Amino acid sequence: MRAGYDLFDMGISRRATLGGGGMLLAGAMLPGVGALARESADKAPDAAKSSAVLFQMISAPLTLAYEGAFTRGREQFELFNDTGFLVRATAETGEDVQLWVFFYQQRGKEMVIDGDLTQTALVVTDFSGPDSEKMHDTPFINKGQSVEDYFAPGTMKIVETPTSVTWSIGGREMHTDGKTWRVTGEHAGVKTDLRFTPRGPGFFHVGRFEDLGTRPGAAGYQAHMNAEGLIEFRGRVLKVKGYAVHERIILSFPTLPPRLAKNRGAGSNWMHSFGDEFSFYILNAAEGGHATGMINMKSGEQYRAVGMENIIVEPTDVWVDPLTLQQLPRQWRITMKTPQGDLHATMSANGRGYYYWMREGGLMIVNQFAGVSDASFTPKDGKAIVSRQLAHNEFMRTFYEQHA
Repeated sequence: MRAGYDLFDMGISRRATLGGGGMLLAGAMLPGVGALARESADKAPDAAKSSAVLFQMISAPLTLAYEGAFTRGREQFELFNDTGFLVRATAETGEDVQLWVFFYQQRGKEMVIDGDLTQTALVVTDFSGPDSEKMHDTPFINKGQSVEDYFAPGTMKIVETPTSVTWSIGGREMHTDGKTWRVTGEHAGVKTDLRFTPRGPGFFHVGRFEDLGTRPGAAGYQAHMNAEGLIEFRGRVLKVKGYAVHERIILSFPTLPPRLAKNRGAGSNWMHSFGDEFSFYILNAAEGGHATGMINMKSGEQYRAVGMENIIVEPTDVWVDPLTLQQLPRQWRITMKTPQGDLHATMSANGRGYYYWMREGGLMIVNQFAGVSDASFTPKDGKAIVSRQLAHNEFMRTFYEQHA
């Protein structure tokens, strides 16, 4: 491993295994602050004291200031800078919709080719009954991460005013006043007019933007939102209503960390599950044994958990993708323990899209699973709240590493 910042590890290297066949625990897609993070034990369970915890456990309201570029004065550093939405919604005509719309600025040796990107990934299904919990070889649209899709650095336009921020590139635009968000335009043959409003505070697992300054660092959050609007593709117009996660992350260091090593073996997961009663998010990694998560309640309260002793994700079924011939997990048994209560869920994928992610010395395959969750949350002082949910799991695994 070359010198630089390792955003995952803090001097530990352990691989976690699970019972029931010894399957490896799958883990997290996105890096956190690592050794630079100030672990906030007063804002999280006791597991925050563990060296395996890399992410700050902070809840805070979203503000317009977080949506800007944050690149001024950081030009000497390598950069991973993103914003976007993962939508899980239902169309008025009954279809299940999973849509990914993201914007990226990438600079540095880790990315091989510097570029500005926008990505669109869409899966639309119409399963019911038992078929909603079975895996299917679903058609999908994906464009934006192949190297020929990259735009030249500087193509991305990020316009900041005292009352709004707008990101735009390649026909896609995201606009926000810090209270509502809107994604419009057309990319990859998918036209959108979608509106988003927060369901609760942001979960700042990558740190506070206020702490960035112009020194090396990272900041960012996941925020669960309500979503509604129009999606047009291939002659179809879907009026959708449901949920989304808004991600806003910046990583800026002299050397960005290599991701291939951190996604070997059992790979990594980025899980979101949405219901009217509550929603939840989990980020965990087999390589290094890291885990963090949060639960957003209908009341607006947010409960957080850290550590693999408090967050358990166990693959319980696999599927061989006929397009890639990869054997992939497609169902998971989930437990999350928070000071306020425990979550239990079974997440079952029924469709997928996928793409590759090129990084220095190899590439990863990213599988975006759509599906359902049967989830329950039991407060410490109450009875179980049961929720049938729309689910997403982005499962990332290193596919190839160059050997010389």
